[in-house]
Amino acid sequence: MKKFLLAILVMATITASAQTKFGLKGGVNLANVNISSQGINLSPDALTSFHLTGFTEFALGEKFAIQPGLSFQGKGFKFKLEDEDSGMSVEAQANLSYLEIPVNAVLNLPVGEGSLFLGAGPYAAFGLFGKQEGSVFGEDVVGEDYKVSFGSGDEDDFSSTDFGLNFMAGYRLKSGLLFNIGYGIGLSNMIPESQRDGDSKSNNKVLSFSVGFAF
Repeated sequence: MKKFLLAILVMATITASAQTKFGLKGGVNLANVNISSQGINLSPDALTSFHLTGFTEFALGEKFAIQPGLSFQGKGFKFKLEDEDSGMSVEAQANLSYLEIPVNAVLNLPVGEGSLFLGAGPYAAFGLFGKQEGSVFGEDVVGEDYKVSFGSGDEDDFSSTDFGLNFMAGYRLKSGLLFNIGYGIGLSNMIPESQRDGDSKSNNKVLSFSVGFAF
């Protein structure tokens, strides 16, 4: 515990003396999941959603910085399977909303009238709310406006927490206007713990495009 408190004190001292910037960015998410079970891997279609992120950047020298943030993230997936011979059609879609806390290490490189930035780091996300739809032969099998339940029990739909890694790259003008592309890959199993069968796994992944401003 003493070492942990000392680490917090050291970080607080560093960030207090560092040049600090604040920023806000938002944009489009192309969300999906990786599903695997018994050696079979499935990746449904990407779901279009959005994100909004506020962040603080603590400079550690001229080129390096630590950038923690707080983000609303739309994740999920959509799936459609049709068989022309049998006429069978199956559709499913999940729209999931998370509160995400990313902490990225950022490298800033002066280029032209601004700077190129590259970053990576871990994130922790917490399920807020969501909606799920599903149909077979065009008939609703889930129920209209079915609300997703986050948790670890038999009646839950998805795990309540998601941990993973973020990667980002972009360009920031001297005015503060910035353009960002990011990729987040979940490392947590999103299948509720009580429902996991053998090696079955489901992991979030998100490709994002955003525009923002730092000051």
